[in-house]
Amino acid sequence: MNIRGFDTVKIEPINILIYLLRFEGILTPLTGYFAGRVALKDSGLLWGAYIDGVPCGVAVGEVKNSGLIIFYISVAEEYRRMGVCKVIFTECFAYAETAGLRFVNLCFTQNESENGFIPDYLGKLGFMVRSSCTTVIVCVSDVFKSEWHIFLETYSRLSGLLSKKGYIAKNFAELEPEILETLYEMMGSKFSDTLDPRSRFNHMLERHSFVTIANGLPTAYSVITSADDGKTAIIEYMSAAKGFIGKGVFLPCLISSVESLLLGGECTKIAYTFNDGNDNMKKLIKSVFAFTDMSVHETLNFRKGGFRRETTHNK
Repeated sequence: MNIRGFDTVKIEPINILIYLLRFEGILTPLTGYFAGRVALKDSGLLWGAYIDGVPCGVAVGEVKNSGLIIFYISVAEEYRRMGVCKVIFTECFAYAETAGLRFVNLCFTQNESENGFIPDYLGKLGFMVRSSCTTVIVCVSDVFKSEWHIFLETYSRLSGLLSKKGYIAKNFAELEPEILETLYEMMGSKFSDTLDPRSRFNHMLERHSFVTIANGLPTAYSVITSADDGKTAIIEYMSAAKGFIGKGVFLPCLISSVESLLLGGECTKIAYTFNDGNDNMKKLIKSVFAFTDMSVHETLNFRKGGFRRETTHNK
């Protein structure tokens, strides 16, 4: 039985579909999602593995900040525990060393019933945990809809006060160009540049993503994306401008986004991820997303360093 790593492939909009079609039988919606995210970047990469000529595993990555970021690895169920994942990692490590990169990063979402062994496995490969975050997933059920109405009633007074003060929410699809331009100008000063909505435009559900505006200025925004055509709505970013943090200005965005998703009818789950080191966001999420049909998943951020910086890879 021959297991080998597929040649590293630079992702381009034209060849990405051809490449992924080879692995059609083992792809998940997330594989296509992450491949799409890096398809328009010069640093996007794909790896794959074959057993006796049959595609059995694929990985999506990107070179960023002197390191290799592995976004997603998928191995066909019938080929698991056969060394396929190790082959892919070996190819990734070899690429990082040849390219003169300093580290390899990846994120892993813990699910004890299915993949609880993976942290130990990654540890044996030389990875160490750098940080962790929590993902909350809410099922859009009748129970959720009922609890959502209770949530609206609970925060109706604050919503009313914000409305009286002139805070309104508009979705990105209908946002005036000058407001959008102002929002971009505020990145890195009033808003964190790590939450720049432009980085998610290719996957943003514009009619479900909103900006809170007051006196012609953006004060908060919510960016909604999806990996499965809107069935699972991901609250990718939720940010308030400096000077408005703690004043509830994110509320019009959040309410408008969820109401829009419920009205659309295609959404079956809503997910949001926050860094475990952000205590304020933890408290906020526990109060805002305290719904019955909810599951919580921990994501660990791993890094493997020690790669030599000998050559510069020609991208």
